[in-house]
Amino acid sequence: MPIPVAIAALVSQGLGLTANAVLARGVEWLKETTGIDIDLEKDPKLTPEQLTAIKQQELENELELRKLALEEQKLDFQTMQLIAEADKVEQQEVTKRWQADMGSDSWLAKNVRPMVLVYLLTAYTAFSLMSVWEMNVNQTFVELLAQWGMIVMTAYFGGRSAEKIVELWTKRKGDKK
Repeated sequence: MPIPVAIAALVSQGLGLTANAVLARGVEWLKETTGIDIDLEKDPKLTPEQLTAIKQQELENELELRKLALEEQKLDFQTMQLIAEADKVEQQEVTKRWQADMGSDSWLAKNVRPMVLVYLLTAYTAFSLMSVWEMNVNQTFVELLAQWGMIVMTAYFGGRSAEKIVELWTKRKGDKK
């Protein structure tokens, strides 16, 4: 049975703790715990006997059900922390690469990002003008150039802004010591 149907059915009947446990452990957990075999997909309404039995089970195991809900929240929080840490590491690595490029003696290494940005904007402008003059332009190429342009602009301008913010923050942190 799809979990969202069961969750909606349980929540609508005042069984929020049980719904959280079903979300964390699965629908089979409900049958194992209560001994009641129900099919909320076919009949989302519980009989009064089923509702009473599940509510009794919920009251008797409220502490365990709250622990399950808390465990789920902790997992969500840990996942968010891991994602944030991965993003931070990624930004640090990009900054290191850009600093290495700027420290290089190679003219190309220092100017490749601005040149790519200029090329993409020029090509996109050319395709735009071609469409104005009703010349046949493959829409796929225009969309591809637009996506590349967004990525390059975000990385170039957003990355440069992030570098400056980090630099200012580091200087202020150093001034406070």
